[in-house]
Amino acid sequence: MARSSEFNFQRKSEARSAIAGHLGTTVGAIIFYLITAMILSTVSVNIFPGSGAISTVGFMAVNFLVSLFLGLLMYGINILHLSLVYGQDVSFGGLFEGFRRGTNDRIIKVQAVLTAVNFVCTLPATLYASKLTGLDGIRTHLLPLTGLYLLGSIAEIWFALGFAMCYFLIADFPEMGSAQVLRTSVKMMKGHRWRLFVLELSFLPLYFLSLLSFGIAALWVFSYEAASTASFYKWLTGRQPASH
Repeated sequence: MARSSEFNFQRKSEARSAIAGHLGTTVGAIIFYLITAMILSTVSVNIFPGSGAISTVGFMAVNFLVSLFLGLLMYGINILHLSLVYGQDVSFGGLFEGFRRGTNDRIIKVQAVLTAVNFVCTLPATLYASKLTGLDGIRTHLLPLTGLYLLGSIAEIWFALGFAMCYFLIADFPEMGSAQVLRTSVKMMKGHRWRLFVLELSFLPLYFLSLLSFGIAALWVFSYEAASTASFYKWLTGRQPASH
């Protein structure tokens, strides 16, 4: 536990130093991302508001496309923070680095895999819940339903940790194809999933405290966490700063 605390302290210390003086850029990018995600999610719900088979399939298809688009923006957020950890200058325009030709196709392919994995992990619980009728049905089957959601969440976190380095690899290794990026991330994270999980988990108290500011401080926590993850990548690779 002492070693884990020391490791987290080092990653967070580097992250705080990196984002100091740049919060206007990073928080601005995060706000843009969150507003975009909210708008697209609202649109996708309104396009297919029904509960029939066609509406369900249509809603899933639109959500898949939304996920791909948001993946391009999330790439930009990750690279903004990686650049800061590398000691490089950044600007708000860096948020749109994922839309650059030669990069966007790899991001879309990787994001498609990540979205598909998340879908498969949550599918058993979703299908089980869809067969339940009314509140009484949910109460009757609450235990197995909760178990399926729990197992799906654990699987989702496991895969997410394995693929956590994908965006950074795309930025630092332009010669890597999307399949190689996915394989390399999993290989890099072998034996380090728990370390990254504990690091990410350490931000939960800050997110809870941010409620005292009506969620406004959560924007800083988001940036702080993203920079800490970038610091984790830098530690994991020992790679010197690259131009993004």
